Amino acid sequence: MKFQFQFALLLTVSTFVLSSPFIANSKSALSNMRGGIGKLKISERKWYKYKEHCYYSSEDLTDWFTAENSCRKMDGYLVKFDEKAENEAISSNRRLKKEHYWIGLTDLKEGEYRWIYDQTKATFLPWTRGYGASGTKYNCVMLQRKIAKWIDYSCGYKWRYICESDHCY
Repeated sequence: MKFQFQFALLLTVSTFVLSSPFIANSKSALSNMRGGIGKLKISERKWYKYKEHCYYSSEDLTDWFTAENSCRKMDGYLVKFDEKAENEAISSNRRLKKEHYWIGLTDLKEGEYRWIYDQTKATFLPWTRGYGASGTKYNCVMLQRKIAKWIDYSCGYKWRYICESDHCY
């Protein structure tokens, strides 16, 4: 009999505590947080909007392939520049102007520069003098520090990167 009374009391207290507004609100808040945890890192990032696209310049240093993967995880891709105005706008709005940034251009097939996003051939190529044909060891392209010019470089070197997305966060 004592056991049944203790069980009934425990059940009553548990039901009361779990149904209290504080607990109900906390459960709801936790449930909402669980759904937003993956998006938290993305929403905290600072994106720059230009025309119909958004751009994010990283603070972390990584090789070109990891940079592309990081952009894909953010529902984007390494930046693709279609025109001079876009190149200059994004270059002037990157976080650290004194740093190089990976962009989404590569010539993994030597001498044929293509955008990783859609594999189209690049038609706009603002190379820094002496770059753009640096040989088979330099297959990835970065935006040069301080200016809106490009350099082909070794893909394994660690630089910051710029992501582009059709969705702003």
